[in-house]
Amino acid sequence: MNKDAFNPDQRVCVETLDAPLFVAAGAGSGKTFTLTQRIAWALLDGSGPDGGPFASSIDEIMAITFTDKAASEIKARVKSTLRAEGLAEESLKVDSAWISTIHGACARILREHALELGIDPDFQMASDGFVADALAQAVEEVLIGYEEGSADGSVDALFAAYPPRSTGHGGTSVEDMLMDIAQAAAESPAGMDSVVDAGAGPAPVVLAQQALDLARTIAPSLAGLNDSSSKREFEAALHGCEQELDELLSSWSEGADERFLGILGAFPMPKRTFGKGDNPYAAHVGEWAQELAEICLNALQASARIHFATLRGLASDVLAAFERIKREACVLDNTDLVTKAHRALEDHPAIAREYAHAFRLVMIDEFQDTDQMGIDMVMRLSGGGARLCTVGDAQQSIYRFRGADVGVFRAHEARMRALGDAAMVRTLDTNYRSNADVLSFVDCLFSGRAMFGASFMSLRPGRDESRIDAPYRGSASRIQVVLVQRSKPPKGSSIDSSCKTAVAADAIARRFERLRAEGHRARDMIVLLGRMTNADAFARALRGRGFECVIAGGSLFGEAPETRAVVSLVRAIANPNDEVALLDTLESDLFAVGDDDILSLVTECREDGSIARRALARGFWDLLDREPTVGISQGLAHAASVLDACCCMARTSTVEDALLHALAASGWLARLESQGAEGIARAGNALKAVRFAAGLAAELGCGIAGVASAMPDRIVRAKEAPGALSAGEGDFVRIMTVHSSKGLEFPIVAVAEIGKGKEPTNEAFLSTRIKGVTYATLLPRSAFLPKELKKKADAFVLPEDVRADVDRLVASSESPASRRRAIVAYETEQVRQEAQRLMYVALTRASEALVLVMDVDDNAAHDIRAYAPLDGAIRNSIMGFGGDSLADFPSGASTLPYGGSEDAAFERIVIGVNDEGGVIVTGGDGEACRWGDADADEGEKRVFAIPEAMPSRMPSVPFGPEREGFESYTSLSSLAGALDANKGGASATAREGVPSFDEASEAGIDPFADDAEEGAFGRAGAAFALDEDRATDVGAAFHALAQWSVEEFGSKLSSCRCDASRREGLPLPPPDRIAATAQAFGVSSSAAPRLEAACLRWTGSACAREAIAWPNLHAEYPFFIPMGASSDGSEEWVLEGSMDLFSGEEDGSCARIVDYKTGGRFDDAPEDILERHRLQATCYAFAALSSGYDRVEATFVYVEQSDWHREREPRCVVYSFDAADLDGMRDLLEAIHARRVCP
Repeated sequence: MNKDAFNPDQRVCVETLDAPLFVAAGAGSGKTFTLTQRIAWALLDGSGPDGGPFASSIDEIMAITFTDKAASEIKARVKSTLRAEGLAEESLKVDSAWISTIHGACARILREHALELGIDPDFQMASDGFVADALAQAVEEVLIGYEEGSADGSVDALFAAYPPRSTGHGGTSVEDMLMDIAQAAAESPAGMDSVVDAGAGPAPVVLAQQALDLARTIAPSLAGLNDSSSKREFEAALHGCEQELDELLSSWSEGADERFLGILGAFPMPKRTFGKGDNPYAAHVGEWAQELAEICLNALQASARIHFATLRGLASDVLAAFERIKREACVLDNTDLVTKAHRALEDHPAIAREYAHAFRLVMIDEFQDTDQMGIDMVMRLSGGGARLCTVGDAQQSIYRFRGADVGVFRAHEARMRALGDAAMVRTLDTNYRSNADVLSFVDCLFSGRAMFGASFMSLRPGRDESRIDAPYRGSASRIQVVLVQRSKPPKGSSIDSSCKTAVAADAIARRFERLRAEGHRARDMIVLLGRMTNADAFARALRGRGFECVIAGGSLFGEAPETRAVVSLVRAIANPNDEVALLDTLESDLFAVGDDDILSLVTECREDGSIARRALARGFWDLLDREPTVGISQGLAHAASVLDACCCMARTSTVEDALLHALAASGWLARLESQGAEGIARAGNALKAVRFAAGLAAELGCGIAGVASAMPDRIVRAKEAPGALSAGEGDFVRIMTVHSSKGLEFPIVAVAEIGKGKEPTNEAFLSTRIKGVTYATLLPRSAFLPKELKKKADAFVLPEDVRADVDRLVASSESPASRRRAIVAYETEQVRQEAQRLMYVALTRASEALVLVMDVDDNAAHDIRAYAPLDGAIRNSIMGFGGDSLADFPSGASTLPYGGSEDAAFERIVIGVNDEGGVIVTGGDGEACRWGDADADEGEKRVFAIPEAMPSRMPSVPFGPEREGFESYTSLSSLAGALDANKGGASATAREGVPSFDEASEAGIDPFADDAEEGAFGRAGAAFALDEDRATDVGAAFHALAQWSVEEFGSKLSSCRCDASRREGLPLPPPDRIAATAQAFGVSSSAAPRLEAACLRWTGSACAREAIAWPNLHAEYPFFIPMGASSDGSEEWVLEGSMDLFSGEEDGSCARIVDYKTGGRFDDAPEDILERHRLQATCYAFAALSSGYDRVEATFVYVEQSDWHREREPRCVVYSFDAADLDGMRDLLEAIHARRVCP
């Protein structure tokens, strides 16, 4: 072995085999290399005390790492090293060696001793999706059991105190709390014993005595104070509470607990509004206020203690059901593996003896990502740690969400240092990855007190610059820092957060574009994000500047359009009459069936010439019973052929074969293959979804129907990373999460959106896990509490002298109030530290250059308090290096010293609003431009290619009504393409909002005649099924309920003949009507809350009140406007459609039109929405203006999205037209129609 290749610290680590070893290995320090060399050295002559090998075989060496991928890498390196050292025979044993994850090692122990342990040796590993489903099923079983009838009064009381079911909109439900407690217990070997009630404390009677003592302490201090009204009010209230408490304590009986809470609600809060000066009251008022707040918070927790005990009992039932479900499926999850292996060594002496001396060396890689359970297990296998080597880096511990506990790392380090000469502690701090400037910047950031401070392990540059394959070619500094500032807009204006994201993404894209021009390849560059929520925005910015890019990491696989398309395909094949699945499949990229085809499928042309609605599935599958013809589009015929073949295959072939046939026969895979890196990445998602479905079929032992039932929920819960296909040496930029980049390196790294996660909240149920124990605390729901009592309890804060030791406080404080506040403080601190470590990992991925993007809101006055915690800490470190840690970043473009060979380039980009309300972006050079004016061209439209093989069966007659001479806005939009924003004369304003739940299409299809024999729901459905927005279950149901609301309002208005109803607004449909409508339109139980929320948001909105303020109110208002027939001889045609809501002034001066939209794209900008609906607004307004109205306002309302600044208001875009626009609008519509006549 050539030990000259090691640096001194690496050599010590490799050669130390006979003592406990703790290695702190920094990023890029070669820790995996050192670990593999240590394994090889232990097998070579000279490593043992007698001159022979320290270990006689690789079977005596155990190496534990964090992932299967890392274990495979270590095996490959060990094989190569052993062969190079002449140990070919040992290299052949590597594949069966004890080199694996902790779960792999435990599984091996259990399988080898299955009969002794009473375990089926053929047990399977439960997938993450199965575990999530099994736990949810267990919770459901327990809830249903008690909801259907319970003799347990405590359970009834729990259900009365908290909503039994989750609403999906936050809050504290029994279902949510059970899931949290059961999951915590399931992940611990101690089960429910690992869940501790942190709210346990003094009984209410004890707290009442404390409150009385406090009142009697405060009262004498009031005697000498100057008289004032506030003092008299306080004194009277205090005296009243003192009397009531005295009376209550004299005869504490049933109902006293509730009465005590009422008294506390009336107990006056000591304040500094009177008694100022040098007196006992002023000296102690703050202390007394905190004492009262603590009593109030303790009392609230005491009142909920009985409910927490009930929850623990129910959670025990859930845990038992969870274990039964796993046992019946013959599976074990990761927690089972470790706990059962641990118990095998603890309860079976023979097994313990077998492993007590089985391994001469035990090593743990990535030790910072280990939990307490893992280290306990490994200590047993290493002679209590005598033969244990741990390698890790606390600065890279970023997997807390998976149970990793950096405290385990630090505690073990402390134990090792305490052993003195009996243990070896070494640091690998030479970095062989990054340029010295990158390391200097990392030092500047993380050595500061606001970051890692004194515990920071600085990295020394150690790479040979002459051997770098892709040296930095940029002319700008290697370190570039960008701050995107969103200024506070003027009153009445707003700046969407998506704009801030887009500006940040463009800042990265511009820098990458410059680096490409200077010689760097796209594949040298990567964008690392803390979360993938806005990954698409960064991809758009890069593609807009000519880069191919791939979203290659994160857990967004379940949300990818390709994945959703395969899920819909599975459901459509399993149930050909599932209209939602069929519609989603036809409209997906599999077939891209157009609006006109969908319209023809849901429209039936009768023999008497009338037309009526028919089910989409009936119209689609009827195609297969007709002879070939050219009466339908080629794409629709092709879709029918492919889906028919897939349905036939599903009966006799595997799920995987049927789905692969659909992907190939549809031409989708071929089209994706032609789209470069992006297409290959999307194909990877589609094929991974097929594998996922096949895996489900194998796991559940079911066919396509079982897969269709389980797949939608399972694929969301699995939180898988995107699929991947080999892109070879493709030249594209990658976008991934920091977690996905762990262990990788890239020449140029851009970092953004780290530290933007949700802050811990003060909800009724709180929990945290410390050293394997889960501490939980519960309060009553706020709705059931006196407002003043809750306000006083919220005022309690932890004393300054204990805030640095909150983890101890959580576990040992005698005050439930202190424990509750400590849980919030502990979680807040853990989130802060994890964000810092995530930033460290991100920055240390770079070998050549860094682009760091941060953002801040409303920082015009350079108030450093405006920064988020992580960005504020970075500012503190960088500006502190320059001499003033309290200074803000400079304005405009500048440079920042950090200790590198040249200063970092800095740019502050400011987003503001101009006098016209437009968004203005000002760069570091001081030049301002209206945002969106310089958007890059997205490129050519892609051609939708259909394979040459055509269906064998096609309709014999033209399908659906031809309706020659009629146009709706949808049919016109298919002819129009992109509409010039200036045509039609419309002016528009937008109210900004937030994203909703899905990607439902916003385009609509206007209804034709309905069938009078189908009843109310049938008539509504006849209209709704013809609208693409309404053709989803939630959209259709909402339109039906909105129509009922308007009609009910009209009826009420007619009966009372007054303006009171107009002031009250639209009536909210009652719960039973909402439930009945949801059922009629096939709304799933999981989507029902969306429908309720949409109804509530719309009926109570200012927009609704404005719409109904005028007479002539109509829901689903149809129009037919004759067109053409001009002097130039053009043919007549009719513009037709139906408005969701219409109201107009009686004198014809003005009309208001409202169109409802469910869904909405996540990243839609207001201007994009305005452009999307402009043609529809033009058609509707033209109809109203042609009918004699002078002015029209058309409002498009996104009922599932809330306005940024007014949470209860929906997002709206408004168009304004007047009579002067009429001729221009007619010319526009005629010109579009002419494209059909003369294409």
